[in-house]
Amino acid sequence: MRGGAMRSVQACLALTLLLTASAIMSACLFPAMAAVSPLARDVSTVAGAAFALVVAVAAQRRPALLRERAITLAMFALLVLSMVLLGVGVGRWSPVLVLAGSPFGGMALIWFSVLAGVALTRIERWRCAIVVPLALVLSGLARIALFGVGEGIGLPAAMVLYVSCIGGAYLLIIPLIEQLLGAIAAGEPPLVLDVTNPSSYLPATSVVYVTAFLFQLANGYALGQHDQALPLSESLVALAPVGVVLVWAVSRRGRGLSCDGLERGAALVVIAGLLLTPIALMAGVGDGSWRYAAAALLHSGSDCFTVLLYYLIASVGARNPLGALVTSATMLAADWLGMVSGVLLMGACRALAVGDPLLMMVMTAFVAFVFIACHLTVLARFSFDGAIASVVPLDGRDPEGEGPGLPWAGGLPCASGVGGLGAGRTQGALSTKCDGQTSQEADPVSLDAGGGSVALEGVEAGEERLEAACVAVAAAYGLTTRELDVLRLLARGRTSPVIQERLVVSHNAVKSHVRHIYAKMGVHSQQQLIDVVEARKETGTAS
Repeated sequence: MRGGAMRSVQACLALTLLLTASAIMSACLFPAMAAVSPLARDVSTVAGAAFALVVAVAAQRRPALLRERAITLAMFALLVLSMVLLGVGVGRWSPVLVLAGSPFGGMALIWFSVLAGVALTRIERWRCAIVVPLALVLSGLARIALFGVGEGIGLPAAMVLYVSCIGGAYLLIIPLIEQLLGAIAAGEPPLVLDVTNPSSYLPATSVVYVTAFLFQLANGYALGQHDQALPLSESLVALAPVGVVLVWAVSRRGRGLSCDGLERGAALVVIAGLLLTPIALMAGVGDGSWRYAAAALLHSGSDCFTVLLYYLIASVGARNPLGALVTSATMLAADWLGMVSGVLLMGACRALAVGDPLLMMVMTAFVAFVFIACHLTVLARFSFDGAIASVVPLDGRDPEGEGPGLPWAGGLPCASGVGGLGAGRTQGALSTKCDGQTSQEADPVSLDAGGGSVALEGVEAGEERLEAACVAVAAAYGLTTRELDVLRLLARGRTSPVIQERLVVSHNAVKSHVRHIYAKMGVHSQQQLIDVVEARKETGTAS
């Protein structure tokens, strides 16, 4: 089997196992936990989301802290502890034990889900477009086999299967990402690289993350009303939309998926489920076919959005592998936070509308209105495909066909666009002194600016040409004197800490200077800036 196909099979099986583990948690573990301690389910989900946020922040600021093997061993140990506490707690009807073990199951699941998201960046985009919906279909069939036929499986078997699925997924994932995770841990933090390559990372406030939260908020709210498992026929119907996405992906072989089209399709399915939910709440039909129809649509919409979620993680991460861990952890944190927020919102609405079905219907209709309004306003002009395309690879490479074609297949990736990984890392403390030289900012650099165009004695000819090129570029684009100082260091591949130390300015001052330089030059990354300076160096300052 060819390398790309083999990686795809591994990623598909791993994601299938993790999604099956998630189904086991929702269909078997959560009900057992909630029967003993109603808070346990929410605690587990919140703990998982919080841990994903911790991973995202650490990956952004101190990736060296994220030692994969140590964290994985800790997660497995906590997972086994969680299952023991759950089993004993349910057996002895002890809310304390169940509540004590509830956080760890969610933390383990989301950690390995984050790793699965990173693994998807290692396969081609068109393969990923098939792998993700196929994994959803396979996990859906597994869910039907486990819980949709007969009486399902018991709690002990569910716990063993839950741990086994997670363990099996990890064994499939780790060969795909071990080298990449090592490179991320050894490289400059994205917080540092983001200063000189701001377009290579999605901002934490990106609409992509906000959409994941809002989408799952609506799903969590509506699904919170449907506690019962779907009958077999409705379960099969719920798989149909994801099956359509799979057929669509196969038919588009080599072109990937349209994220905008996928999001709109998922939104339509969710809106249909939200509109049917008030009908299901009406007296006399709450336990009938309307209830299951609404739940089936909501499950379908949630699954379709899961396809979009992992495809976004894979697409953005493939364009910037060094930011893949941040993207995966942040996206899944937003997803889980949205789901638990929706469930909690449903609980609050139920408490307010006790004995008043009409009020509950009004609240549900309002949630549907807000969801629709967000799509007609906030998301009306936003493009998910455009957001992916706006992520500029750190090294300026062609991002099409990402995955196995990563430029560092034979070694570690370049963190700054020139030189080796971590080039320009400084030793010792960095100055955080604010830049007080604002008077210099008003004067654009001219070609005869002093102090920069005259080479010091002993400087090589190549350095002279680079210095002259920097001055010429600064004059051509109207950079200020301080911006020229920053340009000189950027053109040499220096990162934010080096610039801070050399110029004795703050992190925010460097970020501001870089943003202004890029805007004036019309570039989006340090590599693009280097290309402009190198072109000027080759053609001469006279051009």
